[in-house]
Amino acid sequence: MPDLQFPIAAMYIGINLIVSTLLGILVTKTRATYKIDILDGGNKDVTKAMRAHGNNAEYAPLAMLGLLALEMLGGHLYLIHGLGIVFTVSRLLHAQGMYMTTGASAGRLIGTSLTWLVSIVLGVACIYYTVM
Repeated sequence: MPDLQFPIAAMYIGINLIVSTLLGILVTKTRATYKIDILDGGNKDVTKAMRAHGNNAEYAPLAMLGLLALEMLGGHLYLIHGLGIVFTVSRLLHAQGMYMTTGASAGRLIGTSLTWLVSIVLGVACIYYTVM
């Protein structure tokens, strides 16, 4: 096993890459079910799958960069793990809420709120560890 310098961030990056790929596969399967080659074809199920994947793609990259930066800056391992776990769970909740329901849902509300909270805490923590 290689001597990883940033194993915590690498683990969450790996997990979130898998989540993003599975959401992408879900888009492809949903398109195939409805025989829609591109975009959503006006189909709500395809739109929901696309937005669940797209929303994850909008938030995950910056959060993963934030985790990596925090680990590089010497952030406390419990802080990095806590943020990584909460972010990953929030994205799963959001994707479930987005794909399985139409309109507002507990999964979307909780997932969005936790995603924003983690993003703000990551930003503050990166600034804190930079100036301290």
